Amino acid sequence: MTHYKNPFLKPILVLLTISIILGSIALVVLAAYLVIAPVTSSTSQVTLPVLMQNGLQFAIPVHAESAGIYSIYSLVVVITLFLSLLFLFFLRKAVVSLSKKNGFTELLPQAFRSMGLLLLLATYLRQFHLYLFLQLAGPDAHELLHFSFTPITSEVLYALALLALGKVFSYALYLQSEFEQTV
Repeated sequence: MTHYKNPFLKPILVLLTISIILGSIALVVLAAYLVIAPVTSSTSQVTLPVLMQNGLQFAIPVHAESAGIYSIYSLVVVITLFLSLLFLFFLRKAVVSLSKKNGFTELLPQAFRSMGLLLLLATYLRQFHLYLFLQLAGPDAHELLHFSFTPITSEVLYALALLALGKVFSYALYLQSEFEQTV
């Protein structure tokens, strides 16, 4: 049974649940579009969706030259979005763990570790996605945008902080169990 000590946790849980549901629906719709679009297209080239941060959109349509490139690109897009949904799922698990009456459980460090690893993987997949996109975009895009691989981004630092937090909470749980055993 869940007991909310903090009145802000229940709305956060509702928001995370709604986000996961809507994100799952959007992911299924996008995956269906990526499968159906090449089949129903009257031309040999299909416009590719672009995932960019902070609401940026690319105005020039980008087309896949072959079915193999389209498949790889689509798979990277779907996997990146799926990892983002998994991140939200583990964030929700962490909030649920914090909202329980008994406080910290083993679920919390596991959720932080999982979120850190997912964020790390999604960050590099997003960079690979942008690399693929710019390779397919053509000379018009190269005048506007330039890609360079960045090994340490702010998301990587956030991921490392989540991994460290997972270790801290794991050690805190270990100390708590040691304390309970000695008492």
